[in-house]
Amino acid sequence: MVRALDVAAPSGMPVGTGDVTIEIPDDDLIGGVWHLTARNDRLAVTKGSTPTATLTAGGFSALHYGVLDPVAVFTRGLGTVSPEPSLR
Repeated sequence: MVRALDVAAPSGMPVGTGDVTIEIPDDDLIGGVWHLTARNDRLAVTKGSTPTATLTAGGFSALHYGVLDPVAVFTRGLGTVSPEPSLR
């Protein structure tokens, strides 16, 4: 089992296109609202404002390390998505 200890640590790693704002509630190490975006094909992580998804620390860790895909994270109850995130 793995656990992310710092949301911003992977900043600068190569990524595809896109962005998302997530909330990780009730976690002393990685809790908060975070905006993850691709900037010049690299990941940029900053504090966010309005989340489109909520993840447990375990859900974020599973996505970060590639242990679970997004569908598995949400079907296992490790996160929720706002009804229409693409409209925000």
